[in-house]
Amino acid sequence: EKLDAQLERGTFETVREQWLERVTHDSEVLRSLDALRDHYSRNGERIEEDGYADFERALKAQPIWITDAMSTQSIPMQPGLFDIVVIDDATRWTLTDVLPLIFRAKRLVTIADPERSPKPDRLSVETERTLAARFGVEEWIELLGHVGNDAYKATMNTLPGRQADVIRDRKST
Repeated sequence: EKLDAQLERGTFETVREQWLERVTHDSEVLRSLDALRDHYSRNGERIEEDGYADFERALKAQPIWITDAMSTQSIPMQPGLFDIVVIDDATRWTLTDVLPLIFRAKRLVTIADPERSPKPDRLSVETERTLAARFGVEEWIELLGHVGNDAYKATMNTLPGRQADVIRDRKST
């Protein structure tokens, strides 16, 4: 275990040093990071369309971005912007909450404890059905609606194999 821990730390340090070396010698990335920071500050902590190019160049230096579903306005609204989007605690969010994240993803991973108590519904069944009828999406309510649903269930139910495609980790810690 000690050896594994040392190897893990050593690997992390090596990768970190390689990353720092690459980033600090890439003047385009450094300019983009500075421009992005300035743009973000000037625009009320949002990245407007004229900052998208700097954001994409900055991804070379900072390929991992962490946000919650309610703060996505600070990330450009571009399809496939990220290779992987991970939605943690997916039972906390409705599909509508995470759609802006999913739009930006090439691939999606959802993590959840399906035994967790569900988040209270924001809509009544009647309101949801009325809205679905109004917009002609009644057939999608069961699969993707709000009432009694969350991002985990919606993701699981849209997988080709449904439950068969879900990986469960029941290890106790």
